Amino acid sequence: MKRYMMILTGLLVLAGGCQQPTIKESKTEAYGKWSVSRAKVMHSLARDHLMGGHVDKACSNAEEGLSMDPKNKDLQFLLARIYIEKGYYSRSIGLLQMLIQQEQQDAQTQRSGILAEVYYLLGVAQEKEGMLDEALASYNQSAELDRSTSAPIIAATEVLITKGQVAEAQDFLACQMVRYNPEPATAELAGRLAMMQKQYPQAARRLQLACDLDSKNMRYPELLASAQYAACDYKQAGETLGKLLRRKDYKGPAWVYTLLGDCLMARNRYEPAEKAYQQACLVRPDDPNCWARLAKAALAQNRLTKAIRSAHQARKLDADHLDASMLLGYSLMRIGKPENAVDVLLDAAKAHPDDEIVLCLLGRAYSQLGRNDLSRKFYDAAKRIQPDSQLLEGLLAIAK
Repeated sequence: MKRYMMILTGLLVLAGGCQQPTIKESKTEAYGKWSVSRAKVMHSLARDHLMGGHVDKACSNAEEGLSMDPKNKDLQFLLARIYIEKGYYSRSIGLLQMLIQQEQQDAQTQRSGILAEVYYLLGVAQEKEGMLDEALASYNQSAELDRSTSAPIIAATEVLITKGQVAEAQDFLACQMVRYNPEPATAELAGRLAMMQKQYPQAARRLQLACDLDSKNMRYPELLASAQYAACDYKQAGETLGKLLRRKDYKGPAWVYTLLGDCLMARNRYEPAEKAYQQACLVRPDDPNCWARLAKAALAQNRLTKAIRSAHQARKLDADHLDASMLLGYSLMRIGKPENAVDVLLDAAKAHPDDEIVLCLLGRAYSQLGRNDLSRKFYDAAKRIQPDSQLLEGLLAIAK
């Protein structure tokens, strides 16, 4: 009996001090774990759909997953990205601002750079929404939190450009390039900013730095050559383009060949310029500018037949092409056909009535035909447009 009472007392003590959870509590805990696990699955599905370009499905999965686990930060961040893709910028901003508040409470997260990513994405959403000042602040905050990437610096600079503050953008980027190790993208942007400010030698230096930092990016030497040409460094620009075109992995567009031809023409190297323009015509046979340049190079070598043929082709593609019309008219005069030149140049004068060179050429063509009255008329018209032209002064003296 005594032994029985001891066992009973022990069971009562255990029952009172270590109560088992109720069935309801167990179900709630199990459902919570299931929701968390299910939310992770939905995050994975949403991410895969987004990567595959199925934005609507990604959005549906992410929203469903977040409803299961509202505190899932990965889902919040992913859904914010999806909202930006769908153009729901205000929704994205709300999600990201809420996520920032959560992340700021976690010092370890802040050190890991996750908060910097959130601020960057917030800046993207704000910029899309037209909140440029807020976007600028978010990008700057992202840059302060993570100095291992130039993305927020570039984004902040682009915002300043959008606001029309080009000089401020240039100063800001220059300051950031001093604080951080220069990257190819920041050097390239600095070069483009200098080009916008017509600071061509500085643009060339910045773009040369971009080329040095990333020799595989073929866009950088294209920009570099453009800056060098604008800076009147035609020899260096031509060398940059020549080196680029010799790369086996580079297929030059037509404008690169025309720029190379322009560099050569500026140095009076007409034959290689003609070859460069010829290549441009092969790449873009439907571009009248290429054919007009080819005519110019041929004319410079006194190759009148080719100049006329190329100018004709340019006008076939664009009947009102000014340079082609002038080159054709002048070439026809050179081969003793001023009457044909007059027909071409009169059409050009109708399309471009304020171009003094066309009027000047018309005066010369009529002079060759012995029509000094009409010659003087067009010279006078050109003189009214460009009173200080020394060329016109000489032609007027001849016409008297």
